[in-house]
This record gives sequence, C-alpha cells and structure tokens, in this order.
Amino acid sequence: MRELCSRLVQLPPATNGMALGLCGAASVLLELGADERAALCVMIPATALWILFSLRMLAAPGQAREELAMPPACSAYGAWQMVFLFIAARLVAKASLAAAGAAVFAGALLQALIFGAFLRA
Repeated sequence: MRELCSRLVQLPPATNGMALGLCGAASVLLELGADERAALCVMIPATALWILFSLRMLAAPGQAREELAMPPACSAYGAWQMVFLFIAARLVAKASLAAAGAAVFAGALLQALIFGAFLRA
C-alpha cells in the first residue's frame, strides 16, 4: 500500500490534461457517429486516470493544496473537474439521470472553488 501511495504522489497535475484529451476524443467519436462502444474504449482510460489522480489528492492533500496555490498547476485541477463532469454526463447518466444531475451540480461547485483558488494564486 505504501508503494502505491508513493507512486500516486508522483503523478503530475498534467495527468488531468491527458484525461481531458481522451474525453474530448470520445466526444468527437460520438459526434462523428461512431459506435458508443468505441467511445467507451476511450472513456475507460480517461476515467482510470481521473480515479488515479483523485486517489493522489486523497493520499497527499497537502501537495494538492500547494499546487492549487500555484497558477501553472492550479489550471490542471480545472481539467480534473471537467473530466469529472464528462464522466457524470456520459457514464453516470447511463445508470441514473438523477445521480448524473447531482454530479454535474457538484462539478459546477468544484469549478467555482478551483476558480477561486486560481484567482488567489
């Protein structure tokens, strides 16, 4: 478990940008009329990256607070939040529209908090 935590802490904030790029690719696939399974194949690694970075924030909350105080790193947390919204809108909505709506609302609140941190940085 310690090994996993030490590896998670090494994930750079730019991990969120990679996850967001994959979400964008999935959206483009869907807009182009690709089969939903093809988009899902792209969404799964995006979701995995998002989960790993979320675990990193839980494993090292002090590091996350420090990064939120630095503009270059803080913007990557905005990408983390956008991936959260994408997961809610594309994946959670398949199980429950009510849960997806609540997650989108929570994502909007997260965006406001991250934007506040960015302005303070």
